[in-house]
Amino acid sequence: MTSFSVMGYIALVMNAIAFFPQVFKALKTRSVTDLSSATIGMLFAGSLLWFLYGTYFRDTLLMITHGLPAILTGILFYVKLIWKDK
Repeated sequence: MTSFSVMGYIALVMNAIAFFPQVFKALKTRSVTDLSSATIGMLFAGSLLWFLYGTYFRDTLLMITHGLPAILTGILFYVKLIWKDK
């Protein structure tokens, strides 16, 4: 395995778990007032489209890299919509 491969896998892990802290904080505090609906919605849509692209081409790396962030940003987007007045 080359150093570029290692760097790629580190990037994969970091991108895949990047939204965990925000999701946990939002669920713990039940506050999403500082989160931008537009940004979260675009991140969700982009991650979902990349996941579907990876699925179409059977690219496991793309599916993992964008599938988990799609789930996490989807959760944030959902709670932003249902907690919008809190």
